[in-house]
Amino acid sequence: MRGNRLENAAAEFGVALAADPRNVESLVNLALVQRAAGRTAEARDLLRPRAADRSASSGSHYNLAVVADESGDAATAIEHYRAFLRFGTVAHADLAARVRARLTALGSG
Repeated sequence: MRGNRLENAAAEFGVALAADPRNVESLVNLALVQRAAGRTAEARDLLRPRAADRSASSGSHYNLAVVADESGDAATAIEHYRAFLRFGTVAHADLAARVRARLTALGSG
């Protein structure tokens, strides 16, 4: 059942992105669905261009960091965890503390 829900969610976010390719919320949510389905490469490919955009949200950086981290790409994870900390510490103080701990665990604290 979970697989069907993930596929349905992916399809709905795909429709939303077809209607508005700049919809960041749908893009990030589609990447999270891909990640939950075990498709980390696809999630990373969705998030990478968004995180490179100067107007990227802290959430885009955080999610790309997590996907990279789970994929074993420590350098990319560190880069985007740090970017998250530059933009997201005020709104996400608890998450920022976890990110700092993860950076320390990665040897970059």
